[in-house]
Amino acid sequence: MGEKRKPIVFNTEDLLEKEMHDYAKSINFSGWAKGKLMPAALSRLAQRGVDIEPYRNRRYGN
Repeated sequence: MGEKRKPIVFNTEDLLEKEMHDYAKSINFSGWAKGKLMPAALSRLAQRGVDIEPYRNRRYGN
């Protein structure tokens, strides 16, 4: 992926955003995001006629 990543900015003065910031630092964010995107990506591949069976058992995140 050649696109430049944009940082996620949290206002640590705000209690809710500070909590989100602390939680984001503690998890495997990349794995979590891949896990959330995987069902949609598999569906799109299946619509294009791609055999998705080799990809179904992949696990990402927690």
